[in-house]
Amino acid sequence: MKGLVIRHRPQLRKPTLVVGFGGWANAAEISTGVVNYLKNVLGARKLGEIHPEGFYSFAVARPEIVVRHGVIKSVEIVSNKFYSWRNVESDRDLILLQAIEPHLSWPGYVDCVLEVAERFSVVKVVTVGGFYDRVPHTRRPKVTAVVNDPALVADLEEFDIGLTEYEGPSSIHSYLLAACGARGIPGLSLWGHAPDYVQGVGNPRVCQAVVAKLSVLLNIDIDLEQLKGAGDYLDETLGRLLNHNPELQQHVRKLEDEYDSSGPARVEPLGKTTRILKEVEDFLRSEQRKRGKRPPEDGQN
Repeated sequence: MKGLVIRHRPQLRKPTLVVGFGGWANAAEISTGVVNYLKNVLGARKLGEIHPEGFYSFAVARPEIVVRHGVIKSVEIVSNKFYSWRNVESDRDLILLQAIEPHLSWPGYVDCVLEVAERFSVVKVVTVGGFYDRVPHTRRPKVTAVVNDPALVADLEEFDIGLTEYEGPSSIHSYLLAACGARGIPGLSLWGHAPDYVQGVGNPRVCQAVVAKLSVLLNIDIDLEQLKGAGDYLDETLGRLLNHNPELQQHVRKLEDEYDSSGPARVEPLGKTTRILKEVEDFLRSEQRKRGKRPPEDGQN
């Protein structure tokens, strides 16, 4: 398959392919954060990659370079890397794809992903996405799903995962799930709902909720402590901000009423109030600078 490189061929048993994409459907770094966390906490091994030529516009996803004393030391282009993890406690292994949503040739790109799925006899494909929603950070994060087979709905209901209702422009997630369905591979997409007023930073609390759902769906024990610690830090930081911002307090209170009630409250999305959004973002970044580092929302220390 053009563009696909497999570095080694481990003997995997009933693997699930979990995919995270940077780009349009990566609000609060949920998509990339979840897959990066799984890679790090499980110690997954690099399996292969999809070369970017033909799938990306380098005028959009520009290469990153390092120059020292006028000399180019390195050039890093957009990467799409597969990792594998062998489960020592059961026969449920994982393949992870850490990727960026392609700009070009979605059919060819998806063919590369599904070539990996077929080579390693993947039993299920799960993509992870994130979007901003009218939800408060003071309540349990919502996780909803889209499936390519009605038979999967019962599993979602068992683990308290709601179903998504949506009409509009699609991400690569839906395109990939549809292609999986055409090849008889069960597929679902988990979506973490991030508070609309916490933008510009990763949200480890929502990532934790998504990883917890993955853990029960796949029957794989995944340590959540690093995400919990980063989520606690974010909640404490937002709590300090709320104490000094009555307008944000009012918005969060209305969101809590909507979350707790059966019917929607009358809440104006904070996305239209760019001043408050900027205040929240500036405050969070200021707190991060005081600590001297960014909170480990993606599982990195």
